[in-house]
Amino acid sequence: MKKHYGFTLIELMVVVAIIGIMVTAGTPVMRTYFSNSASNSAQKQLFINLMQARNQAITRQVAVTIKPNDSKIGGGSLAEEKGVNWGAGWRTFIDASDNPNSATDILLSQQGSLGDNVKIHSTSGTLDSVTPIIFEANGAARNSGTLSIGTYGCIGQHAHTIQINATGQTISSKIDCPTEFMDK
Repeated sequence: MKKHYGFTLIELMVVVAIIGIMVTAGTPVMRTYFSNSASNSAQKQLFINLMQARNQAITRQVAVTIKPNDSKIGGGSLAEEKGVNWGAGWRTFIDASDNPNSATDILLSQQGSLGDNVKIHSTSGTLDSVTPIIFEANGAARNSGTLSIGTYGCIGQHAHTIQINATGQTISSKIDCPTEFMDK
């Protein structure tokens, strides 16, 4: 009599059930991980772009502007859907009105949308398309304010603020995710 090596139907069903339980238990944890990671990534991307814009202004000795792609104006709290959302992207350029050497804007970089879940709002000092972030040739900021960054589903200290003061200094800090973001 030959021996058959393999699995019984019951053994296969037990394995499938265990995998199902593990996937069900792990899904919320993975969602939180991806949300927290997206928030941290958005903060790094914006912070690096701000530093590059300031460095370009000093190096080129001309004002450099960062303007959001979202055409809404005004600020708002991070948890509200009011005001401009910088999470829709931004562009960095030398405005023709600030550059005596060019009759047109000179695009330095462009950031596309960071996704529907990423929210970046000016929460102190309105920074929008009417009053954009502008670094002068000496590195000072023409408009100062604070941008708050978070993503839906983030938990803990994975939201951020980036403060831009009048001297052009850019300071990033971690803050708690808004409770409204945890439930979405």
